Amino acid sequence: MLSSEITRELQSLTQTWRNNNFVFTGEQRRKYDRLLSQRREFIKQWKEEGRVYSSTTPTKVKVKKEEKA
Repeated sequence: MLSSEITRELQSLTQTWRNNNFVFTGEQRRKYDRLLSQRREFIKQWKEEGRVYSSTTPTKVKVKKEEKA
């Protein structure tokens, strides 16, 4: 299953959860948990490959030193 399909399914289940007064049935909860773990595996793999941006990653800043005349 592609990551985009997982995301759409999670969004659909979240909308269903909202419509059902914020309650999942047992089967919906299992499906949500399974999809969420698959999504987390995708993200973990992407982080290992360096395909995920992290704002905590140090940036390289070049600072020019002023020359003394």
